[in-house]
Amino acid sequence: MKPVLLKLSEIRSHWHDNIQEGWQPEQGYIDYLEDKIKNNEYLPPIIVVAETSGYVVVNGHHRIYAQLRLGNKHIKAFVLDGTFKDTEPLRRAEGLLKEYDGRTKYKYKFCGYLDRWAAAAENHGFVNKYRSVYRISVFSVLQRLIKVISNRKR
Repeated sequence: MKPVLLKLSEIRSHWHDNIQEGWQPEQGYIDYLEDKIKNNEYLPPIIVVAETSGYVVVNGHHRIYAQLRLGNKHIKAFVLDGTFKDTEPLRRAEGLLKEYDGRTKYKYKFCGYLDRWAAAAENHGFVNKYRSVYRISVFSVLQRLIKVISNRKR
C-alpha cells in the first residue's frame, strides 16, 4: 500500500464541520507540526476512507489543521478500504490508548499506533517527540508535598 497526495479541500471530518474554524487543538502541538512541515521533516501520512463526496479523516486532524494554517493545498494520505464506520475499532483503540497514556502522563506513549503504522508502511521509524505541558492541579501538588514531608518524618 502506498500513500497518495490528496487535496485538503476534498477531506472532511465527521467531528468538525470546518477543521480550521470549528476546533481548537492544543496550540503547542500545532506549532510543533508547522515547524516540522516548514523544515521538510518527516510526518506520517494521514489515514482516510473514501466516500462519495471525497474523503473522511480517520487519523490526522492535527496534521490537516497545521497544513491548512500554513496555506498548503495537499497532504499525503493512506486511503483505507471500507467505510468510516468500519474504522470504528481502530478509532476506539486509539482513544483507549490515549486515555491510558493520559493517566500515566504519557510515560509509555502507547497512543499513536496509527501514526507508527503509517510510518512503517513507508519504511520510516517515526516517533512523535512532542511533549505537551502537563497541567498539575493544586490538589495533586499538595498530595505530593504531604507525602514527601511524611516520608522525611519517618
